[in-house]
Amino acid sequence: LAAKELSADEFERARGPLVTEAEHAAENDGYWLHALAGGEVEPRGRDLIRDRVSGLKAVTAADVLKAAQEYLKDERSFRMMVVPEGFAVPAELTAP
Repeated sequence: LAAKELSADEFERARGPLVTEAEHAAENDGYWLHALAGGEVEPRGRDLIRDRVSGLKAVTAADVLKAAQEYLKDERSFRMMVVPEGFAVPAELTAP
């Protein structure tokens, strides 16, 4: 993601389902009841809820590239392995 901008097709295949889900959720009373439950505590949250679909639609492939270049850096990466207790991890899997 940080090496080059996504193609229009790749980008739309990633963003499209998020937009569709947000649009469908906004048509559901349950979504609004849940989303607005904390509105009195965090007034800014109402704007975030109201602008969710337009915000998703406003994101561009260039935005994704910029964020990836900022946050997906080698010096920030790590490897995590979850194994059962007592499992003998082969040495070649523990090397940096």
